[in-house]
Amino acid sequence: KERRDDLPIGQCPRCDFVTADFNSLLHHYGSAHSVIHKYYVYSKLNVGLKDVPTFLINTKQCFICRVKLDFENRVLEKCKSGSVDVDRFLRSCDMCYSIYQPQMENLQKLFIQIMHEEPEPSASQLSTKPVWKNQRSDQSQSFLAQFVHNDNDPSQSESEEDDTAPPSFKKMLLMKKDELSASKSAELSDHEKAESEECIKVPGLTSLANRRILTQETTKVMPSPPQHSWLCDGRLLHLHDAVSPDNLALFAAQWARGQPVIIGNSDQYLNKRLWTPKAFMRDFEDNCADLVNTLTGRTVPRQPLEWFWRGFNSVTQRLVDANGTPMLLKLKDWPPDGDIAEHLPKRYDDLIHDFPIQSYTLREGHLNLASYMPDYYLKPELGPKMYIAYGNALYNERASTNLHLDMSDAVNLLVYVGLPDDCDPQENIKCVLDQIDEAGCDVIMRRRVREEGLLPGAIWHIFHPADTNKIRDFLLKVAVENGKKLDPHDDPIHDQSTYLDSGLRQRLYTEYGVHGYTIIQCAGDTVFIPAGACHQVRNLHNCIKIAEDFVSPELASNCLHLTQEFRHLTEHHTNHEDKLQIKNIIYHSVKTAVGRIRAEMDKNNKIKTEVIKK
Repeated sequence: KERRDDLPIGQCPRCDFVTADFNSLLHHYGSAHSVIHKYYVYSKLNVGLKDVPTFLINTKQCFICRVKLDFENRVLEKCKSGSVDVDRFLRSCDMCYSIYQPQMENLQKLFIQIMHEEPEPSASQLSTKPVWKNQRSDQSQSFLAQFVHNDNDPSQSESEEDDTAPPSFKKMLLMKKDELSASKSAELSDHEKAESEECIKVPGLTSLANRRILTQETTKVMPSPPQHSWLCDGRLLHLHDAVSPDNLALFAAQWARGQPVIIGNSDQYLNKRLWTPKAFMRDFEDNCADLVNTLTGRTVPRQPLEWFWRGFNSVTQRLVDANGTPMLLKLKDWPPDGDIAEHLPKRYDDLIHDFPIQSYTLREGHLNLASYMPDYYLKPELGPKMYIAYGNALYNERASTNLHLDMSDAVNLLVYVGLPDDCDPQENIKCVLDQIDEAGCDVIMRRRVREEGLLPGAIWHIFHPADTNKIRDFLLKVAVENGKKLDPHDDPIHDQSTYLDSGLRQRLYTEYGVHGYTIIQCAGDTVFIPAGACHQVRNLHNCIKIAEDFVSPELASNCLHLTQEFRHLTEHHTNHEDKLQIKNIIYHSVKTAVGRIRAEMDKNNKIKTEVIKK
């Protein structure tokens, strides 16, 4: 009804979202624009008073949570006389109204529809309780009837209702969902059930709390909330001030759920002259390093960094392969040997001075469990390390970094984004914006890039740790379809051999229900990746990034699980060795915590003893 003739067939009439599948468009339309009734009703319901159960005409209860309300009796009399539409007087309490106000009209329609479609309970079930006026079926059981006649319903006792009160709307929808799940499960064969359970119930990566979707309305009630917004349809926290002391509480709540976080303006206090290509070329042009051609995945060994930096600023000066195609080079884990604090002391001091969420990210941060490793241990190399790569906007099926996961938490700061000097800036920006539109970003993310004038650097696709088993199962399935022989010691995620393009991501969502976080990292953005979260990166422009690993208390169990998982890889695999030493980290963290608790207890006991003596 809202489509315009000038729009493509698969484009949303309210935003720029485009898809080839009508079901995907309908899902987006309902979730992104809160049009709930589009899921259930395609035309307005005209339900008369005679079609509604008599016990529904009760304006003294919230129709969502069934809390007792205090309304005048004249409203009830109007409903009974039929002079007004009953759905106008489905009342809600103040709490439900504040939460569901944008969807209230649609919830009322959906509530009426569910009640309208249910059959009438039998007389033996009802006994002296009210009956439905619109008898449609001879069935004696329904999910609603079971709820209505449940005398032990705690919600009824709390709201001081009589036995005629219907269940809360939330419980009705949950029961409806269970019925649909049961019917769907009954249609599956035994083999499909076993396969599904094997994929979903395998113990593995998880998070301290369940995933959630939030809005500004739900988080603004916090005491001293930081400047923030919600991206990815309410699943991704975006903090606006990198150094605000109020960031920690909201960050920790989101981090415990295994959801990534992005923090903007993280470079506002950096000395940007230290992080330009010219500064690096001036300081390190005589050094050599191994480079990676991201188009082929092959290593180009021992190349002068002067050549790399010249190609960073000019496409015509880049190294070419045997076919004459300019290489898209990447310099990863640089500097390769030693500590960046020793090799680049000025840049290291400039970096850590105002780094975001320092209690987690700094080496000595009190919420970074790795900081409790004693000095006489060989500490794990957690960085920072630099990742520098050319832009890759023309090859949407190639990644700067393929799909993989890290055995610890990670943070990635984009300190520089640039374009080659010998390209058309307008044409380049247009190409990049087209890639962003095709990447699966939500409307707010795309609007952030366009309206705030930010220079996009890279596209990230991050998946929740709990989805790792499903992703692995999907990649194995795709490998078999392509005729690849599977080695029991290989792993499609740890081998970093796959990039999930738009087609594969759509299949992953359709077949497994896995929906990732699509993040556009702009200059100055810091992306936090939870331990065990699969992720992939594709640079849109030339980027200079700094990454650091840390071990948070919330996701330490994922680090331990991954350490055990990596042991099953072949001996020559880069991740086979336990480089993190997570067991030592956990041991010394607990040891330190217990020692501090004992010291505090001894201090309190000493004070009590002195008070008693006095």
